[in-house]
Amino acid sequence: MTDLLTDHPVHHLQTGPVMTAYRSIGSGEPLLMITAMGGTMSGWDRRLISRLTLEYRVIIYDIRGTGYSSGENAEVSIQAMATDASLLLKGLGISPCHIFGYSLGSMIGLQLAVSHPDLVCSLVLCCASRSGISVYNRITSWFSPENPGIIPYHARFPPEFLNEHPDLSDVFPPPSHPVNIPAILRQLDAIGAWEFSDKALAGIRKPVLLLTGEEDCITPVEDAETIASHLNDVISIRVPGGGHGMMYQVPDRIAALMLDFLSQKENRYLAR
Repeated sequence: MTDLLTDHPVHHLQTGPVMTAYRSIGSGEPLLMITAMGGTMSGWDRRLISRLTLEYRVIIYDIRGTGYSSGENAEVSIQAMATDASLLLKGLGISPCHIFGYSLGSMIGLQLAVSHPDLVCSLVLCCASRSGISVYNRITSWFSPENPGIIPYHARFPPEFLNEHPDLSDVFPPPSHPVNIPAILRQLDAIGAWEFSDKALAGIRKPVLLLTGEEDCITPVEDAETIASHLNDVISIRVPGGGHGMMYQVPDRIAALMLDFLSQKENRYLAR
């Protein structure tokens, strides 16, 4: 049985102290996808990726210390992970690039846009927040003593969706790696230590699409509104019924919103 992601070979590129593993799928303008906390390349929703690769060269990768990437003992911070992303893009000769960040990936995307603006063409931020400590507190409030590091499904999806998908076997792709709790907790600490100022947000001169689930309890609508209020060029969209896991709930909807935004911004960028 074929798999859109795992059928493509894993490549490696040295990014500072880390050997970063990545896959490149499709052709066209480059689009770097930055995953959520604890995620790996195999975790992306296939329906979302399949839509995007029809028009873009989609690059997915494993964050340091996860999946096929090295860095188990390397520093884990938002700044360090943004540096990894920048070195990956430079190593691939891609500049500028569209960036999609999901949850933790949205924080890395924001940091990348400030630290390496020349590498960023546009930003799509899904389930985003600029307050790391707020996200840290919300996430840890869902942990149980038996499962530290695991966000339960009822925190990621609204009740209606869980009633329709009681075991979620038809939602999540099969993992290529076991859940890496130590890596998750290191990433969570990095989230808690990160804060993005009003000044930093105002300094971003790239077009931004903010996608927020109306029922997201990890990065709620208020977080997106705060980000949007300080950006220069932003479209902010609320997804009805969307939880923090809305990539798996409505991947076709997210893909359609992304493709519409990216095509407009790409054309505007190329016309300059």
